[in-house]
Amino acid sequence: MTPVLLTLALAAAAPAPKEKARPDPSPVGEWVPEGVTVGGKPTQAGTDRWQFRADGTWAMYSDGNPVAAGTYTHDPKAAPPAADLVGAANGPADPCRYRVDGDTLTLAVGHDPAARPADLRPGPKVTVWVFKRAKDR
Repeated sequence: MTPVLLTLALAAAAPAPKEKARPDPSPVGEWVPEGVTVGGKPTQAGTDRWQFRADGTWAMYSDGNPVAAGTYTHDPKAAPPAADLVGAANGPADPCRYRVDGDTLTLAVGHDPAARPADLRPGPKVTVWVFKRAKDR
C-alpha cells in the first residue's frame, strides 16, 4: 500500500472528535433584573426577582411579594431559543426569545401573540430583560 493510501485508510478509521456538549440553555432558576428596555427605551425594572421553575411555572416578585405568575414552555433547540409565557389568567401567551449565557439570561418578550420576536433586540412591541442569576438562595 502506498503511503498516501495508508494515510487515507488510517484517517478514515480514526474516531471523529467528540462534539462538546452544549450547556443546557434552560431558563430554570431565580433571576435578578439588571436592566429592561421597553419600547426601545431603557426603563426601571419595577421587579426585583423572576423565577422559572422546572415544573413549567414562572413568577415575578417585587419587594419579595409575587406580582405576576403563570406557566411557560420553552424550546431550547430553536435559534435563538423560544419560550411562551402565559399569565395566571390563562390569556394568550407572550411569545419570547431567550439566551442563557452562564449566569446571564436575556429574555425578549413579544407583546403581539401572533408574532414571536425574531431575535433578542428591543422594539416597539418587544421588551428585553437582562438578568443575572440570583446568588443568595
